[in-house]
Amino acid sequence: MKRGLLAGAALAALTSAALAADLRMPAKAPSAIAAPVPAAYDWSGFYLGLNYGTAIAQSRVHTSAMNDLFGDVEVNDAGLTAGAQAGYNWQFDPNWLVGVEGDIGYLGTNRRFKD
Repeated sequence: MKRGLLAGAALAALTSAALAADLRMPAKAPSAIAAPVPAAYDWSGFYLGLNYGTAIAQSRVHTSAMNDLFGDVEVNDAGLTAGAQAGYNWQFDPNWLVGVEGDIGYLGTNRRFKD
């Protein structure tokens, strides 16, 4: 047990010394020309967008013998959804943006009963 502990401690000491040697960075000559500062992005402008998706739903109803009609009924809905967006943004400060947007959407489903 003592041998394993001593071997582990020696291995840890050797590894840390090797890692410490790797941390030294070579000296770099100072640059006479400073790197240019990138310009901030401007979010001002007009934009358009479209969206599309599907609508799916399913439900199951069980009625008891107390009603005139009884049994299991499945209701399945399927359809599509679509829309469009348009707007304009004004960025008047690096941290402030004001915009106007309009959108329109459609959702259509077809219901199907399955006995």
